[in-house]
Amino acid sequence: MFKRIILEDWQNIVPFFSFGTAFLIFLFGVAIAVFSKKEKIDRMANLPLENNQENTNRTH
Repeated sequence: MFKRIILEDWQNIVPFFSFGTAFLIFLFGVAIAVFSKKEKIDRMANLPLENNQENTNRTH
């Protein structure tokens, strides 16, 4: 039935646009990590992942 798939011109651009968008977001995250002040990085590293009260109330 379908011998050939006819692609529209815009369908050829979508993967490049998606990759470019993801790559720019990645570069933005890397730039934030590289140019952040050491004090901010240390403060974020020392933050607890969960609240201690919530840990004691949970039963698994």
